[in-house]
Amino acid sequence: MIRIDLLTSAQERAAIADARWRVWTTLVGGPAILVAALTLIGWWSWALHAEAEVVSRSLANVEATLRSLAPDVEAVREAEALRADLGARVARIEDLRARRATSGRMLDGLSRVVPDDLWLREVREEPGGVAVHGYAGTLAAVSDYVAILGTAGHFDRPVEIVDSQRRERSGGREIVSFEVRLSFSAAVAGR
Repeated sequence: MIRIDLLTSAQERAAIADARWRVWTTLVGGPAILVAALTLIGWWSWALHAEAEVVSRSLANVEATLRSLAPDVEAVREAEALRADLGARVARIEDLRARRATSGRMLDGLSRVVPDDLWLREVREEPGGVAVHGYAGTLAAVSDYVAILGTAGHFDRPVEIVDSQRRERSGGREIVSFEVRLSFSAAVAGR
């Protein structure tokens, strides 16, 4: 007897089903994956385009805001320049105020020790110190004045006589014109 088994074994049936599954996934799954990938790329492109539009609008808003702030920025720059100018003026005023106080103390120091037969004609502040011009009845009065200035403590030493000349006054009496140079003491200037 010849027996023909038309039924396949379970292993063969599993192999056939597995082969069919592979063919089906290859024929259907490949294009499905391709369609899904193209869909994802299309969605991503659309999302990027939408985001680019949002960024462009934001950039336009920022540029409009910058244009509207330009007058304010210019006003701030002008205010800063004005502040710098005012700061320089305040510094100059403070310097003048300090010099005025120093000049007042200097004049006070010069005038307190003036002998009776001596008078001052001009006191001039110079870069190296102070020049004092005046007249005296005698040369001894000029030398006494210089000695007193040197020991008064208001002025740095040396106090020097730059010039002294005898001159005649209209009444026939002689007077001495003199010039003395000295420098104001830093210790007194800082008080």
